[in-house]
Amino acid sequence: MLFLAGLRAIPAAIYEAAALDNASPWLTFRKITWPLLWPVTALVLTIQLILQLKIFDQVYLFAANVRTDATMVMVQYIVKQAFQMNKGGLAAAASMVLFILIVIFIITAPLLTQAVKLELPKASSQVNDLRPEKIEFAIDAPYPDASEVNQHVYA
Repeated sequence: MLFLAGLRAIPAAIYEAAALDNASPWLTFRKITWPLLWPVTALVLTIQLILQLKIFDQVYLFAANVRTDATMVMVQYIVKQAFQMNKGGLAAAASMVLFILIVIFIITAPLLTQAVKLELPKASSQVNDLRPEKIEFAIDAPYPDASEVNQHVYA
């Protein structure tokens, strides 16, 4: 769903410009779609990594009768130390290590999510005529005549 929202956020004008330049579908994907979807991709990767570090239910249910530590994840290790081995201090220390790992990743994640700067060329010189410093309005009189407004605006 996040990728579909990211695809819908890409302006169609960019794809039209690529089509006018005879860009191949692969080049369009590589130069337009993928760079503009990168922030969404980085967000999905961040969320998934955090969720995978907190995984417990699936591993616990699938390996409930297995007496090996080969399938143990960090959260399962914390639960085992705290509630089965009665080593609360070790479980608290492991929890802090997990917390620090998540915080480090969250701090470094914005480096991955830096948006691609895409500068679009200006369509025409008419856009420059609409700059605020070129538009004047007659605001001195409370109710100006239409002729006065036209003289100020079109002068």
